[in-house]
Amino acid sequence: MAAACLAASGLLAGCASAPSGPPASPGSPPWRLAPQDLGTQRLFRVRYDGESGRGSGRLTLYLESPARYELAAADAFGSPLWSLRAEGGAGLFVEPRARRACRIAGSVDLPELPLAPLPLAAVPALLLGRLPVDPDDAAVTAEGELRDSRARRFTFSAAEGRVSAWTLWEGDQPVLWWRGGGDEAVLSARAGGYQLRWREVAREPLRRPPADTRLPEGYALESCP
Repeated sequence: MAAACLAASGLLAGCASAPSGPPASPGSPPWRLAPQDLGTQRLFRVRYDGESGRGSGRLTLYLESPARYELAAADAFGSPLWSLRAEGGAGLFVEPRARRACRIAGSVDLPELPLAPLPLAAVPALLLGRLPVDPDDAAVTAEGELRDSRARRFTFSAAEGRVSAWTLWEGDQPVLWWRGGGDEAVLSARAGGYQLRWREVAREPLRRPPADTRLPEGYALESCP
């Protein structure tokens, strides 16, 4: 159910980084969030273009820590579409209109992106311009290159803790690449000509804790595919 809902909205793939986000500490791994990233909430405007069509919407990230956050998607008019809630390595995908939810254990699939499954803890990193890998499983193998626990190879450019670009490879072919800088960031995939553009339009201290992973009252619990 979750993957279908995400594909319909075309937005979770837009959990990409804000190019204006603060850098991590100098010398820190390129997947690590900066201390000033935590305890914040951020609004992103997202535009999608791919085989399933075009669309736009909003994403709001409520970030307490890499392990506890809430990501809420809305359409261009502000109507809620879905939310992803993560806490301690477990997640809950909630679809308010249908009043249903499904539980996510450890990782989440992002439709149309060759990143799946993406560790829950890596979602905020992807949103905020870091490399989308599990911090416990990544290993830098050469300057500007790393492999994760699934042996996926990433190359990246970074300076003073800020990532400016990264690419995911299959053999000698790039399959997904991200570029930041300026007011807008772009995430592109070779398959299907997929492209996502986003920009951060608001950032402020966290006003409320992220919603927990308890099933909301009156919601049906379904199995995630």
